[in-house]
Amino acid sequence: MAHTLHRGPRGGQYYLRKGQKVYVKPGKKPARGAKKYVKTVGKAQHWGDIKPYTVGERRELLEKCGPNCYFLPHEKRGKKAYPKYPICPKCVKHRCTCKPNCLGLRAAMIRARQYDKPKVFAAAKKAAATAKCDIGAKWTTFRRR
Repeated sequence: MAHTLHRGPRGGQYYLRKGQKVYVKPGKKPARGAKKYVKTVGKAQHWGDIKPYTVGERRELLEKCGPNCYFLPHEKRGKKAYPKYPICPKCVKHRCTCKPNCLGLRAAMIRARQYDKPKVFAAAKKAAATAKCDIGAKWTTFRRR
């Protein structure tokens, strides 16, 4: 099966399969059953792709969607508020969905358990059950160290 190879922005070669770029190492044949690096073009696969990273992104989300997109919306960092535990995706071109994302709820549960915040963990677990998210049995119990 021959694919048309395209040149990527950094010089790598890829072909398109179902709307996704599949990168190929030049001169190397992938091992049988080996996973290839797949960069998604459309739908986000990971929370890190859509979470609000910067302070500006977090404050914009807080202004447009209100405190229901965070579990700790008015946490202080210095003099200004720095909202923590975001569960809604960031605003893209100043357009926000303002709906909790299952990936964000799972990330909030994991970090709440990691930083020993049982109230945030319980709130995230309840919100995930309300939104009918499949979090996985591994993350549903709070364990103290």
